[in-house]
Amino acid sequence: MRLLYINLTANNLQGRLLLNASAWNQLEVLDVSRNAFCGQIPSIWPPNVQVLLLNDNLLTGYIPPLLQGISSLEIVNLANNYLIGTIPPSLANCSKLGNLNLGDNYLRGIIPYELGKLTELKVLVLKNNLLSGKFPFSISNCKELYFLDVGRNFLEGHIPKSIGNLLELKVLAMRKNDFVGSIPAEIGQLKNLQILDLSSNQLSGFVPHNIFSLQAMLSEKTSGIFRHLYPH
Repeated sequence: MRLLYINLTANNLQGRLLLNASAWNQLEVLDVSRNAFCGQIPSIWPPNVQVLLLNDNLLTGYIPPLLQGISSLEIVNLANNYLIGTIPPSLANCSKLGNLNLGDNYLRGIIPYELGKLTELKVLVLKNNLLSGKFPFSISNCKELYFLDVGRNFLEGHIPKSIGNLLELKVLAMRKNDFVGSIPAEIGQLKNLQILDLSSNQLSGFVPHNIFSLQAMLSEKTSGIFRHLYPH
């Protein structure tokens, strides 16, 4: 028998995450979200893990180096912990990554340009951290991206026009940053866009008229997505 799937979510489990990689070398899915695990994220992981859900715990420290080179990873959720340091550029080595959520931590520094290499990325959530610098135009290479939330950081500069290349985008949330300049008219090319939140920045100028003609914003599904972004 091979242990492939562990689901311990939504308990009151405590202590440190201690993994025996040799015993669990076939593990594909680990879900320990919504517990009270503490300490650092283990530095050694099974080589075939695909889904890693460690969100909503008390984890501290940095994103470990070995985690960044697991090519099989498809979903990584480390949100709502106490992680520090920077977002490792080597996360781009996880070429199959489709869902990356690092929101609600204490991560600093820039959003790595290298994340634009994740061509299968569909969900990118970096909200509520301490990130700074400019939003990398390389993210426009992630053609399958449909959910992007970088709100509540300290990002600055202009919103890149290349964001109009993300034609699958349904949610674009960049609220509460320090973006300046005008709203790119290229956002009006995002025919699937249902939620656009650029509030609490330092944007100026006129709102492009083509944004008001985006039909997907009138979808019945929009209210459900809005509740997901703003549950309170």
